[in-house]
Amino acid sequence: MTSASERLPPSSPGTQLFTLDCPTVSSWQLVAGEEADPLIPLRPMMYVASFETAFVKGYVYFVGQFDKVENYNRVHRFDPVKRVWQEVAPIALSRDTCTEPKLFLVLLQIYICGGNNGNDCLSTAEVYDPIVDQWSMIAPMTIQRSGMGVIAYKDEVGGFEGENDLKTAEAYNPQTDTWRSVSSMINARSYFGIETMEDLLYVVGGNDDFTTYAKVECYNKESDEIHSPATLSGTPF
Repeated sequence: MTSASERLPPSSPGTQLFTLDCPTVSSWQLVAGEEADPLIPLRPMMYVASFETAFVKGYVYFVGQFDKVENYNRVHRFDPVKRVWQEVAPIALSRDTCTEPKLFLVLLQIYICGGNNGNDCLSTAEVYDPIVDQWSMIAPMTIQRSGMGVIAYKDEVGGFEGENDLKTAEAYNPQTDTWRSVSSMINARSYFGIETMEDLLYVVGGNDDFTTYAKVECYNKESDEIHSPATLSGTPF
């Protein structure tokens, strides 16, 4: 067991899965890997890295894997109770998770959008139904995006940012399978934090082509307005 004050193993491709003891935030514990049930290797003797995760109906899903050679469209899920790995239906398109395609949950279904296929940024999006173990293509975003932030917000999905540090934003309606443009951010940015709180959507930090941001912006869907309420204290990282 590793102290939470210590760093986890180096971020290179591997098969180990750790959990953090959240109630006490005191320790990390190895629950799967070389000393437990190994993640199914995507090629002989190669480990995987750079994937997106989601927790749905008792399983942890790992989507969009990379082994330092190529990207894969395979999807695995982990049962934390039985500590068993299982390969499930693959996504239609392999996506480089180093450029951050994004997973989000709506009504217990997993959505993934954007990212990069190794050559081009993507506008495509897919949805996974864990009940029937099937991915389906949905309407593409209005613009190709990577390094973006996506989150479920008031019955829609907000998608911010894209290639070349855009400031544009759009929202997806699962009921109508359509994307619509919403107010742009004040500052173009990528690789930032995104979260909702008290009926507002916040984007935090990130970077542009020249610097790392400490700026925070929040968006109100009802008024379709975005403003900058604060700046992060300390040095952004």
